[in-house]
Amino acid sequence: MSGTAPHAASMPLDRRGTMTFLLERFKDAVPGVLVAELATTDGLPLAMVGMDKDSAERLAAVGAGMHSLGRGIGPVLGRDRKSHLKQAFFETDTERVFSMSAAEGTLLTVITSVDADPSLTGHEMTVLVQGVRAHLATPTRSATAQATGDEQ
Repeated sequence: MSGTAPHAASMPLDRRGTMTFLLERFKDAVPGVLVAELATTDGLPLAMVGMDKDSAERLAAVGAGMHSLGRGIGPVLGRDRKSHLKQAFFETDTERVFSMSAAEGTLLTVITSVDADPSLTGHEMTVLVQGVRAHLATPTRSATAQATGDEQ
C-alpha cells in the first residue's frame, strides 16, 4: 500500500515521546480539548493523548477520511486542484472533531467538548502545527523502506 510511514511502534521513541508531550501541552492549554492525535494521512496513529490505542486507531482512520472528503470538495466547487485543505470539521450533539494537515503525510485531529470555542481550537491547532511542522512530516513508506534497506 502506497502512503506514509509505518505505525508509531517503529518510530524512534524520542520522536513519539516529543509528539506526545506536545499534544499533552496542547490538550492542557486549550479549554475543552478532550483528545488530540497525530496520525498519517492514510490512517495510522503516530501519537495521541486522551484515548486508548484502539480508539486512537479508529480516530486516525476517521481523521484520514475527513481529510480525504475535505480535499474532494474542491473540484466539486470548481476549485483548482492546487488548493489545499486547511481544516475539516464535524459537530455532533456532544463533541466537535477537527482535522487538519500538520505536515506532509501527517494530520492533527482534535476532539473537543461542544462548549469549547471552535475558533480558539482551530487557531491553537494552527499555532501548534506552524511551530513544529518541520518535525512532523511523515516520509512515504517506500522512502522509509529504501532508507532502511527493507524494500521488497
